[in-house]
Amino acid sequence: MHGKIKSDTNKKSRFPRPSLLLSPALYSSILLIIITLAAYWNTLSNGFIWDDNSLIVENPAIRNLNLTTLINFFIDKNVYQAVGEIYRPLTILSYALNYSISGLDPFGFHLTNLIIHTINSILVLFLLTRIFKDRQTALIAAILFATHPIHTEAVDWLKDRDDLLATLFFILSLYLYISSKAWDRLKELKRGKERIAENFVINTGKRNILLYSLALLFYAFALLSKEMAITLPFIVILYDICFSTISLKKIKYWIIYLPFFTLSILYFTLRTIILGQIAQTEYMGGSFLITIYTMLNGILHYIQLLILPFKLCADYLNFPISRGLDTFPLLILIVILLIGILSYKRSKITTFSIFWFFITLLPVYNIIPIKIPIAERFLYIPSIGFIILLSAAFKYLWMNIPGSFSKTVLTILLLSIILFYTITTFERNKAWKDDLSLWSASIKTCHGSRVYENLGAALTDKGKLDKALNAFTTAISLGGNNSPVTHYYLGQIYTRQNLFNKAEKELKSAWILAEKGFYSGRFNAISTKKFKSDIKNGTGILYMEKGILEKALAQLLDAVKIKPDNYEAYYNLGLVYMKQNRFEKAIDAFKHALSINDRTSKIYRKLGIAYYRIGMEDKALRASRKALQLMNNH
Repeated sequence: MHGKIKSDTNKKSRFPRPSLLLSPALYSSILLIIITLAAYWNTLSNGFIWDDNSLIVENPAIRNLNLTTLINFFIDKNVYQAVGEIYRPLTILSYALNYSISGLDPFGFHLTNLIIHTINSILVLFLLTRIFKDRQTALIAAILFATHPIHTEAVDWLKDRDDLLATLFFILSLYLYISSKAWDRLKELKRGKERIAENFVINTGKRNILLYSLALLFYAFALLSKEMAITLPFIVILYDICFSTISLKKIKYWIIYLPFFTLSILYFTLRTIILGQIAQTEYMGGSFLITIYTMLNGILHYIQLLILPFKLCADYLNFPISRGLDTFPLLILIVILLIGILSYKRSKITTFSIFWFFITLLPVYNIIPIKIPIAERFLYIPSIGFIILLSAAFKYLWMNIPGSFSKTVLTILLLSIILFYTITTFERNKAWKDDLSLWSASIKTCHGSRVYENLGAALTDKGKLDKALNAFTTAISLGGNNSPVTHYYLGQIYTRQNLFNKAEKELKSAWILAEKGFYSGRFNAISTKKFKSDIKNGTGILYMEKGILEKALAQLLDAVKIKPDNYEAYYNLGLVYMKQNRFEKAIDAFKHALSINDRTSKIYRKLGIAYYRIGMEDKALRASRKALQLMNNH
């Protein structure tokens, strides 16, 4: 009996010990979660803004998640027509999952973004704990990452979930690569007689093979989330240069990187085949050199934003183009790079952090042209380099300054920075609440016609027509006269004001400019077909208001021919048919609109009236009840 009791007590407990449940890692993670929520909880009441409408709200690709649509996310170019020139299947899949769970409730989408950002902050904590070998310094870095205001665009704008997801898988891949202890195993191989290429997989060990394989898998996930992740193989090499114990001078030791670069090539090939192109646009000023000159100032502006996150801007389309070499930013960047190189022997952390920043920015240097010169969201991954450097600086000062008073001052400075970051982030989130708040804030910090154009569009949607006219007038004065979007919205405004001749003139100008391919402003991420369909729809509304029903009908039929999923055009078709007393046709048009968008009360309300006019009272009642239900839910 006694022996049995002794045997039982020697068995390992099936429950974790309290010390494991209350580990420093858990405490640090909980603190990080609380701070992140404090900075971002007000984003949960934000809505869909700007390109969210084309990418999520009006995107039919995310509404029916099944095996066929899942496969299409990876192989069908048409899935990306709404956003153009991007290939990010896992990001689109995440939207589809959100939609399948909570429909088009923006709360669910924003909650997902916040959760991913929180996880990323925790991953930064674990990654830097391994690099710093110091949990406190890593925690400081993770808190700075979680709260830095430069990340508000990536977290607040649902369209930018791609940056969040790419970073999630990017850090996971790097962490697993480091955890696989691949270099330790290679060191063992070096001491033996086996050939690296033949024996790496066999001799690494099952656990390390698994971790290394998972690192490759998550790298693939990162690539399928956003192109920014393509720099990971270089970061892996950078880590080994700075922190591994084995020399990389012999070519044969580079075999471990081959699978990462192979994935990069496969991804780039797949992306090019599916999209049918590499670059999104032409070089700035039509010249590669002008683009490089401009980007030197762009990189310097990125550094400025990280150090002094003031005057944040949602749209850098009108970032000044440099037509000649500006030596000042070039000299600053050379000095920073030299510091990174010369610090290698004394402070590998400094080298690692500086080159992390420059390497991870590589995809947005516009070497392969993209649509926008710079953007704050592009700093989501590169900012980790800045955060590492800042945290290492605090650690160095703490370890080297004498006296408790100096350490107290340093602590107060650090807490002040964190508090400033948190408050600035919280306030900046308010700007991303809706289109009107975003562009009202942006005209104070951004430049160019497109900002006023977007403000005018938001004011038009809110029915503030006089203010919208002022915004569009300013947009035109800043060079926006060639934007079809400005003329399209002016046409809408004049139609609502019963200034039909002016409206017709503006809508014709919008069509001509759209045919010539002038696209800027609010619809930069919407396909050509969608915008042209909207112009035809707007012209149809104009003629309907003027009572020229045949012309209205022709325009609206053109609208649905150009873009068959334009439910607004089908709705307006139904209104024209009702004015012509063609109620069966009206019912068909309304039902077609509902097959595309069944969440709009006005369509059910008009459908109910059409049914009533042909004596189908039961169907009229059901449609009217549905309209009332949607109105109450809204």
